[in-house]
Amino acid sequence: MTQHGRNYVDDAEKKRRFKIFKDNAEYIDKVNNQGNCTYRLCVNEFVDIMNEEFIATHTGYKISTQSSSSPKKTFRYGNLSRIPMTMDWRETGVVTPIKSQGSCWAFSAIVAVKGIYQIKTGNLISLSEQQLVDWVVEGNSGCSDGGVVSYAFTYDGVL
Repeated sequence: MTQHGRNYVDDAEKKRRFKIFKDNAEYIDKVNNQGNCTYRLCVNEFVDIMNEEFIATHTGYKISTQSSSSPKKTFRYGNLSRIPMTMDWRETGVVTPIKSQGSCWAFSAIVAVKGIYQIKTGNLISLSEQQLVDWVVEGNSGCSDGGVVSYAFTYDGVL
């Protein structure tokens, strides 16, 4: 509770959240002990909320309903035979440390832009998701109800 700044309104809420915490911690142990995963789960600031609460408060990707007037360019990979089966972009220095998310659409857009920028220039920069949330208002609901990632790519203030 202290580590993640949790304060509950009363003992009943505290008791309910502790049960959710225990259930989620048991699930984390179960998955990690299976031994057949390429990842490990851990306790984080979301361990005392239910999946439905997380989805309601931390997701909200929306698909754009507007058609683009400019022709779409397709992305094509180069030589696919030299691509490893797995890649941890943290080890290559292409991504910055993890940030706590509120506007998933803004975070995914920023990660895409700064990753491409690093690959092209060799410079890893940190960009402001909040600036994007503040600017891209049409079709987006800020931090509360999701947004459209493609709108973020039209913002010339990103770089």
